[in-house]
Amino acid sequence: MSATQFIGWLCAFCAAENETEVDMSAGHHQEYVEDCTRCCRPNLLEIDIDTKTQEILLEAHSESE
Repeated sequence: MSATQFIGWLCAFCAAENETEVDMSAGHHQEYVEDCTRCCRPNLLEIDIDTKTQEILLEAHSESE
């Protein structure tokens, strides 16, 4: 399995489709801020990786939530 995986997410503000690269070796729970490619507003990305299946669950939130 690759050390990184690409996954899509929807902007919490404008619902535009975006994509981010997840570092699979950075731990099973990750959080970071990424700007939307359409509206440029910051989204807090919460990433959880299932340690058994390596499935990625990503949720995008506005930073104020």
